[in-house]
Formats: sequence, structure tokens, C-alpha cells
Amino acid sequence: MLALFPYKTDAPRERFPGANWAIMAATFFIHVGIYAGSASLPRDFILGMGGIEGYFGYMFLHGGWLHLIGNLLFLWVFGNAVCSRVGNLAYPLIYVALGFLAGVIHMIFDGQPAVGASGAINGVLGIYLCFFPRARISMFWLLLYRWGVFAIQGFWIIGLWLILDLLGALLGGGGVAYYSHLGGMAFGFLVGVFLVYTRMVKFDPYERPLFKKGKNKKDESRTRDRAPGSLVPGQEPAGEKSVSPAPPAQEKKPQPAPEPAVAKPARRPGPPPIPVAPGGESAKVQVKSDAEGNIVLVCPCGNEIRKDAKWQRTKTICPRCFKTLDPDGE
Repeated sequence: MLALFPYKTDAPRERFPGANWAIMAATFFIHVGIYAGSASLPRDFILGMGGIEGYFGYMFLHGGWLHLIGNLLFLWVFGNAVCSRVGNLAYPLIYVALGFLAGVIHMIFDGQPAVGASGAINGVLGIYLCFFPRARISMFWLLLYRWGVFAIQGFWIIGLWLILDLLGALLGGGGVAYYSHLGGMAFGFLVGVFLVYTRMVKFDPYERPLFKKGKNKKDESRTRDRAPGSLVPGQEPAGEKSVSPAPPAQEKKPQPAPEPAVAKPARRPGPPPIPVAPGGESAKVQVKSDAEGNIVLVCPCGNEIRKDAKWQRTKTICPRCFKTLDPDGE
């Protein structure tokens, strides 16, 4: 049987995810305290066996060490990335709320007693899928006695886990709370969409979360806070240009005498030249950027040409007036 375990993600972080580490520590020490004592789970905090406290307590209880370690691994990889972006104050509230909603879905569609943080962690996965769908996740795979590592974009591997949960919910069995997983991921994805669409969470221009609307406030603040006359990366000071030294003069060699011209047979005249629109000379161009991080060259004729940012320093010919647009021209 093939086993897949995530161990790292390249999703960018803005702050230390202290709240996620606190949740991981609380989950671990609660498990240690239970098994160091009576080794039996408190009945009132098991989902489906207690009262309202079971909807909050079950996400901190686990059926064994493998169950605990697996959930903590997923919480470490994906929870740190999400907590770093939403903040250490909002993250614990979101985590507990997602665990509560996942428990409600489980009781509606399954109803069996359950423990474990999988519902809340799948909610974190739903937020991660909305925030960082293209961030690469490093995976460890194990098949019998063979093993290895590979990297894959988040929406592929999370989509695979979602399909496996759907199949498990339809086929049943296995002693896994599949409906808790599905409910947590669904609510987590909705929370992520809300945070992105309302711009309550900020992203850099190169990041591409799902359902990103218009220009990000973070981009506007960076442009507004830049001092007048300050340079953007790759820009030279005005009035200064890099000049390469002239090559040393070379001594001219005597050229052989030209051979006498030989009359060539007359050729039939070719077709007349095709007239083209006037232009060809270099024109001053205005450079700006759009919401997706591409650059926009504005020709004096009013035509706008979009290019990928990596081609910002190259010349372009306007298809309307055939003028050469040089971003570095004066």
C-alpha cells in the first residue's frame, strides 16, 4: 500500500505561527496526560457521547500515538502556513470553529462517536487550498520497502485527499470520520474564499490565491509609501547611464586592389515594394503594472501592450503605429 506524508511547503510566511505551535503543544500534552493517568478518554469530551463540550473537546483527543502523530504532522505543515497569514489572534478562533462545524456535519451524516483533530485540520487544509493553491508541497512516499520524496503543487495533492474522503464516505467502513473531514474542508474553503475576496488577508503581487479580487491593498500601500524619486529594483538614476569603454583603436591593414567590375545581365524588375505604415522610430513609453503582476507599456498612440514582468527591459514594436517602444528610452 502506498503511503504519502507531507513534510514541508514553500508557502511564504509573514510572521511566526505561535498560535499553531500552542495548539500543537496543547494537543500533545493532553494526550500524554491522559495516557499517563487512567489511559481512558474522558467520556464527556468524546463527540457523540457527551453534551456540547464534546463538540469542542473531541478535537484534542486521539485514539493512539499514530493517530496523534499523523494529525500533528499535517497541522505542522499546513497550520503554520495558514496561521502565519491570518495572524495569531484569529487563527485559534478559526481552528476551533472549523472543528466544531466538522463535528456538526459528522453527527448529521454519521452519528458515531468520534475523536481526533482531523476535522479541524481538514478545515485548515481548505484555507490553505484557497490561499496557496500553487505552492509546492514536499512529500515523502513509502511503498513496501521502497521510499522517496517528491514535490507537487497543493491543489493536486489536496484534491487527491478530497477524492479519497469522498470515496470513503460513499463506501463507508474503515473506522474513519470521513464526514468530519469533508465538512471541515468545505467550511475551511469557504472561510478562505471570504478572507481572500474581502481582502482581509493580504498577498504579494506574485502570489495567486483563488478568488483574488482586483488590486491588493498591500500592493497599493507599497506604491504609496515609496518616497518620490526612489528607485525600483533594476532602475538606474535619472541622467546616469552605464557607458562601456571604447575599444582600443586597431591598426589598419592594407586592402587588396578591387577587381574590375564585370557587367551582369539585366534582370527583370521585381514587384513594387509593399507600403507600410509610417513609424519605426523609438518612442517614449509609459510603464505600469496590472493586477496580475504583468507590466503594461502605454504607447504615445494610446495602445496598451501587456508583457510578462521578466521581459520588462526588452524593446517592443507597437502593432498599431509600428513605433519601437523602449522602456529604458528617454
